[in-house]
Amino acid sequence: MKSLQFLSRNFLVQSRHIVALGAVLGATLCGLWLIASPTQAANTWDAGGSSQWWFDPVNWSKEVLPPNNDAANAVGDLQINIGTFTGDLGEGVVYDPANDPFFAAAQGMTYPSGGYGPQIFDNMYISRNTTFSNLLTIKGDINFIDGIVIGRSSGVDGVATTGRINQLSGVFSIPNDEFDLAGADTSNAGIGNGTYDYRGGTLDIGATGGPGLRMSHGSNSTNGTTGEATGASGIARFIVHNPNSGGYVRSFDVAVASYAGVAVATDGGTTIRDPDGVTRGVGIFEFHYENGQTRPFQVPHNLSINNGFDAATGGTRSSRLELVLSEAACTGAACVPNDIGLFDVDFGGIFSGSIQGTGDLNGDTLNDQVFSSADASTNYFEGDTVSASFGGIRYDWTISYTGDISWNDADISDVGTILGAGNGTDVVLIGLGSEAVGLAGDFDMDGDVDGHDFLVWQRNPGVGSLTEWQNNYGMPPLTANVGAVPEPGSLLLMSAAALSLIGLRRRSTQG
Repeated sequence: MKSLQFLSRNFLVQSRHIVALGAVLGATLCGLWLIASPTQAANTWDAGGSSQWWFDPVNWSKEVLPPNNDAANAVGDLQINIGTFTGDLGEGVVYDPANDPFFAAAQGMTYPSGGYGPQIFDNMYISRNTTFSNLLTIKGDINFIDGIVIGRSSGVDGVATTGRINQLSGVFSIPNDEFDLAGADTSNAGIGNGTYDYRGGTLDIGATGGPGLRMSHGSNSTNGTTGEATGASGIARFIVHNPNSGGYVRSFDVAVASYAGVAVATDGGTTIRDPDGVTRGVGIFEFHYENGQTRPFQVPHNLSINNGFDAATGGTRSSRLELVLSEAACTGAACVPNDIGLFDVDFGGIFSGSIQGTGDLNGDTLNDQVFSSADASTNYFEGDTVSASFGGIRYDWTISYTGDISWNDADISDVGTILGAGNGTDVVLIGLGSEAVGLAGDFDMDGDVDGHDFLVWQRNPGVGSLTEWQNNYGMPPLTANVGAVPEPGSLLLMSAAALSLIGLRRRSTQG
């Protein structure tokens, strides 16, 4: 199938190159204009307009739309760093040209040298040098000529900050630069965490070049400042939903837990923190099984899975895989779940892409280019079993890093066939079987029903019903059953506890 699609995909890549050329040329001209201009500070989101709308210029520190529509100002960084604000209705900063009441006034604007418009920008940081966590919700087309960092070091020793983007629709494009989830800054003290939650639309990174997606990407650079070093970043999470709509998720290269650390322990007197694989140097891919399939991540070039101890630097990295079921993976008793596609590596068959990576997981001094489980307790080598549960049923798959994903139409993520080990260079899950786990409400399948199960349900209500958890909460495994009815007082207490936990969760999420 890949060979049949070679010409069409090659044409697609070349077309994107031509389309992006104008934007890149504009950025180049803008860069020439900047040479003669003084360096300007970033244009930061200060919510001065007390609304959530991106296109309200009063919401930006310069009170002009980013990157700046005033020829007297140079094009600067966009930064969203302030955490919650008056206009935050649970979606943080909202980029939604179709519904933003301020977008009409912005449509005709162009920025210095004509290289930028209201939906074409330079670069952006979310949660940079701040102790706050910030959210950007995207519901329309947006293009960045330069790179993006989501979740950069807080600059406060031991404090982790989180930047997050939720993409609901639209086309998010970075044609020729990097997209970093969880980055380190010149201050080595804090930890930057980054999350990207894809729920719809198209994400296209590196169509014409650039480093692509880098998860937990630290650095040993001092930026020319003695005593300042970046070191490892924190935890990067990329969430891939499979909505009942078109679009795709694609990056020319994908590097998971990309920073290995440095061999020298200090730089200019400041200790450089290497990744430890626990709070620093962690990359997590979370795939959601929805509408009968996952949405495979399309990687035209290389997928780098960096996992385990790196002897060259002494750092330890963790590349993890999590599968979340929002529906049953098959029907009937002891059914075999559907085969699942995760990563189409060498997508299009043009660039001779492969699975790469460094790190030793089993002590044999060889690189193990494989994922671990979501909690890093299990390593998924070729042929190992991956399990997930839904509605009291555990479904099992075998994982392969040499499978093959073919497409009916890759641009709308319409998967054709999925083949197992030895057929290609893709990461796939091949169905093995299923089994009833037996204990209603035991959503984490550890043999009892407790608060941990409620947290699993809260994150994914599709695993079962809250009633199952309430009916069996706190009971010993041998006596818990589907039909157990607790005392009314106990039920009220558990319901109140559940509501309290939900309230805490909501406040935590909005904070």
